Amino acid sequence: MAAPTIDGAGSEARETLKAFHHRALEAEDRLSRLEAALASKADGEDSELLKTISKLQSKLEDVTAELASERQKAQKLAVENGKLQYRVTHLVRSIRESD
Repeated sequence: MAAPTIDGAGSEARETLKAFHHRALEAEDRLSRLEAALASKADGEDSELLKTISKLQSKLEDVTAELASERQKAQKLAVENGKLQYRVTHLVRSIRESD
């Protein structure tokens, strides 16, 4: 008998994680551009850019933490789905054997 597979729940979790990963990459890209702009600007504009960079770093940390949390949730759901698939397989086998 084939091993149980993880179906829709795993792919849904991956799609959810892709969105968070994409947002994190965008935030990192914006941060890189701001850091480059900071290096080329005059001292008068530095404080404003530093505030913006600080805000973006904070947002990046939040999104990264959220991504890690979503990955943990997806992993737990995948494990639970595998266990449920295993139970269903054995329940179906028991029903067939009882007939």
